[in-house]
Amino acid sequence: MVNISASRALAGIIALLVGIGLLLGLALTDSDLVNPIKSVAEFQRDQTETQRIAQENEITLQQ
Repeated sequence: MVNISASRALAGIIALLVGIGLLLGLALTDSDLVNPIKSVAEFQRDQTETQRIAQENEITLQQ
């Protein structure tokens, strides 16, 4: 009985540590899963920048 409860406790601690490690890893790598709003904002900024560059290239070709 003691071995079973000790094994369950150890498995629970290991699962908890793995979960904490995953969350820390996602947060430290600046993952989109942690901050999806930032991801959308970066996409919109990149899209705007691409459009601006395309307009500049079009003006350059017309000259």
